[in-house]
Parts: sequence; structure tokens; C-alpha cells
Amino acid sequence: MRRIAVIALLLLLAACANPPPPVERHFNVFFTTNSAALEPDSRRIIDEIAIAAQQDRPASILVEGEADGNTPGDLELANQRAVTVVQALISEGIEPAKVAKTASLAPSGTTGIAAHVVHVHYVKQ
Repeated sequence: MRRIAVIALLLLLAACANPPPPVERHFNVFFTTNSAALEPDSRRIIDEIAIAAQQDRPASILVEGEADGNTPGDLELANQRAVTVVQALISEGIEPAKVAKTASLAPSGTTGIAAHVVHVHYVKQ
């Protein structure tokens, strides 16, 4: 009987030694046309991302800005949207070293609000 208790205790200790891996999460932060300013709804998503990141502790966070169109100005808008989200995450306490950003034009044929978005992904270890 003592042997079973020792084995059970060892199993419990082993389970505690390995924390669960970070949860893979994805968020979308939307912007209005030709704008890189956060709207109140977008601000709430930023708050949600920050809270989730504190709980889940992802290895890193990838921020991908998008804009529609095919001009250098559109790509710059996508980049500025990503920068806005990165700055907001950092102001919410996310470590700057954990955040990476990219910018691209929305896939061909994507229009409307679907093209005015920043995707935020947790990256597992």
C-alpha cells in the first residue's frame, strides 16, 4: 500500500513539474478605411489580448498588419496599423522583445472591413 502512495505522489509531482504549453490564440483588430487609429472596439480587443497573454504566456506574439490596395501608401498603412497594435500591446505590459510585426497587402479580392485588419497570433515555444 505504501508503494502505491509513493507512486501516486511521484506522478503528482511529475505533473506539476511540466506546466501546460501556451495556448495558441488568434485575434483580429479592425480599423476604419484609411486609418491606423484604434477605435473603442479595437481598444477592447487590445485589452483582451493583453489579459490573455498574461495568463497564457506565449513565447512570442506576431502582429500582421493588412490594408487593401496595391500602392506603397497602402503597404505603409498596413505597417502603421501593425505599429499601432504593437505600441498598444507594449503599453498594456507586453514585453517588447516578445512582439514581432509584419505588414502586407490584403489578399487580392479582399475588400471592406476584412481588408482593414491586424491579425495577432500567439507563437508557441
